[in-house]
Amino acid sequence: NVREIGKGNFGIVYYASYKGKRDIALKTLYIPDENTSKYSFDTYDENMHELLYEAHIMTQLKHPNLLRIFGVTFFGDKQQLSLVTDFMKNGSLLNYLRKYREIFLKSDSQIITRKLNNFGIQIFEAML
Repeated sequence: NVREIGKGNFGIVYYASYKGKRDIALKTLYIPDENTSKYSFDTYDENMHELLYEAHIMTQLKHPNLLRIFGVTFFGDKQQLSLVTDFMKNGSLLNYLRKYREIFLKSDSQIITRKLNNFGIQIFEAML
């Protein structure tokens, strides 16, 4: 039960169910294609290091409001390097803010400022 839920510059994000009990996301890394110049092996090597560094940083962050990482694996037929994380059913914070942008713009600016400051404080506390 795997389905694509997003694409980015570095790869594709998939939704999956782990043992039918936990919803997870797999953030994969594109694999270079020798037949096209679209994506080189040098770029892949750089992106692989970035993905592994992201995984390392994520293992250091512990907070109920931050995405939890379970590990790194190789996924799919092409054995793409992938981060395994909790699945965020409401999407990323950026997508959430974009989705409700109009509501935020119409709201009291002091309330919005307090909410955004609270987001920042929670992220900071998770990094301690």
